[in-house]
Amino acid sequence: MWLLRAHANVNIQNNKDRDTALILWAKYGHYRIMHRLLDAEPLINKKSSLGYNVLMYVAQHGWTKMISRLILMNVDINNNDGIRAINLAIEKGNKETAHRALNEILENHMIPRDVKANN
Repeated sequence: MWLLRAHANVNIQNNKDRDTALILWAKYGHYRIMHRLLDAEPLINKKSSLGYNVLMYVAQHGWTKMISRLILMNVDINNNDGIRAINLAIEKGNKETAHRALNEILENHMIPRDVKANN
């Protein structure tokens, strides 16, 4: 991806929908490009004009591995973003994705680290 090699700013939001490059690629289902963009460490918590962060678009596509990666990168799951992502996955028929997202959120953000270490 030549823009990344040229050190383009991947965090710029367009004027119309306030989408970043990461949100655009998630919206239109470009899984591989998203992986490359995430390697550039973009700001993953920016929101579109709909109030969606990248996690919500990924959940709609049913990309369970991408959800795991975003959660490990500390994508915002607060302010109902995590619940909205799960609901969007269910609405699109991606029940397995919704289940995995819920488990990832619980495991990485809800269970205290000392409890995990003892199991």
